[in-house]
Amino acid sequence: MSELKVIRLATVPNIAGLHMRPATMIGNLTSEFNARVILRKDHRCVTATDVLQVLTLGAGPGDKLELIGEGPDAQAAVDALVALIEGGFQDGQPK
Repeated sequence: MSELKVIRLATVPNIAGLHMRPATMIGNLTSEFNARVILRKDHRCVTATDVLQVLTLGAGPGDKLELIGEGPDAQAAVDALVALIEGGFQDGQPK
């Protein structure tokens, strides 16, 4: 039986983009699920649990990220990450 694979897009809304705090939030949230999640921007793919890799995406405001989840919790993991990202990482900054 093949594993569940989920793909969704999320737009980075916050003015500062993916800096250390949001990257850490992505890594911590992803670690809570039994799923492997890849973030893709343009042609670069990184593991969502690796904060330094997430930072290398250089995602800024308005950039679109493709989230690719595989595993038993893929749907829940990707849904939670989309909510986190599109919620502006709860920065309190204008969107």
